[in-house]
Amino acid sequence: TMSATIVQTATYSFNLTMNGDPSFDQVVVDTPLTDVDSWGYDATGGETTISDSSILGVDVLDVRRNGIGLEVITVGTPTGSQVKYNSGAGSLEFGMALGAGEWILTIYVD
Repeated sequence: TMSATIVQTATYSFNLTMNGDPSFDQVVVDTPLTDVDSWGYDATGGETTISDSSILGVDVLDVRRNGIGLEVITVGTPTGSQVKYNSGAGSLEFGMALGAGEWILTIYVD
């Protein structure tokens, strides 16, 4: 019986029955962990573009406007429920101006 802890979050066990003289090869995979983070913004009203250094050069997974998901685009001009992400500037451009008190939540991978 072999068992191991995997990334300190899960345990996996299995039984192995063999005949003869077994040999084992081990391959270590060195993959970096994914760092998912978020950035929040409270609108003052009238903004069409917002930016922050925390979203500069990251992969944006999701943008929410008052909890409602927006379609994230990277080219063109956003309309309606779209938001354009500019990785080089760390900015979000909205298809409709933000209203005072609107909450923007950006989820990204660093």
